[in-house]
Amino acid sequence: MRHAATGEEIKPGDTVTDPSGHTATYLGPTMRSDDGGATWTPAFNARVTYPDHGTWLYPPAALGAVYDREPALPTPASP
Repeated sequence: MRHAATGEEIKPGDTVTDPSGHTATYLGPTMRSDDGGATWTPAFNARVTYPDHGTWLYPPAALGAVYDREPALPTPASP
């Protein structure tokens, strides 16, 4: 994930600003598995945590950020 305005990389553990202007710690993207947990790939939302409020999910744009490439939806299985 990168800051939309500067292009600077946002890494897990970095501080981000949420839509309300509060600071939170970026944990990484949500993850998904299409094979019962054998492999995992990044999904769309960014996970952040607050010291007193737990973990929340936001689309990157709500944090003033973008992904290097948008996660793709899984393709349907062929018959």
